[in-house]
Amino acid sequence: MSTLKVNTIQNTSGSDGSTPTQIYGGRARFWVSFQGTGTVTIEDDFNVDSVTDVGTGDYRVNFGAAFDNNVYAVFMTNTVFSNGRCGARVRPDGGMSTNQTTTNVRCQFTADGGMTDQNRAYIIGFGDM
Repeated sequence: MSTLKVNTIQNTSGSDGSTPTQIYGGRARFWVSFQGTGTVTIEDDFNVDSVTDVGTGDYRVNFGAAFDNNVYAVFMTNTVFSNGRCGARVRPDGGMSTNQTTTNVRCQFTADGGMTDQNRAYIIGFGDM
């Protein structure tokens, strides 16, 4: 295996340079797009082994490689169609008072006051690995 060591990476015109540390620190550690109605189907992903259907509107995203600790940021959106209020939240498996884990994150989606399966869900996470 070869190792490439550089101080700066630039595009071919010599602009838009970044250090390896900048690239590493800002890169998503996982992302997934999945269909959550019926049988959960992953459409595309990075560093996601599987998505578990925990219940209506309730999913567990299982990572391929674990985070270094349980402090990381998760962002979610969805394509549920509703005339009412829609929401998305991260729910640690142990309940709302428990930290998220290094190996998975639990995500829940609501619409019109109740849990709702997702036509499509998009989840991304940043943190130390």
